[in-house]
Amino acid sequence: KYYLVDNYLKESNLMIEVQGNFFHCNPTMNINNSRRNKILHKDKSKHTYIKNKYGIEILYLWEYDINNRLELCEKLIELYIENNGELEDYHSFNYTINSNGNIELIENKYNVGY
Repeated sequence: KYYLVDNYLKESNLMIEVQGNFFHCNPTMNINNSRRNKILHKDKSKHTYIKNKYGIEILYLWEYDINNRLELCEKLIELYIENNGELEDYHSFNYTINSNGNIELIENKYNVGY
């Protein structure tokens, strides 16, 4: 009703958002965006609304990861679907691919507040 989602996976009733580095203030990049607080508030409000209204945790794929770590994004989408939307963290920048080729959380996770 109030928000649009970038990708809705109809078969699994899951949602994926693609977050631009500058506009959505990727915390791994220390981007100085003068609208940071307003943007983060809107992103958090959208997340909270969807979680409360539909019971869905959104997977956030970040621009940097899509452009530079596509395999990680593909594996994260597969894991998200296989686990019916249940993940330890929902931001692609908090994951890596280990030496065995498996996806895992990084040790010092970044937090954007949603």
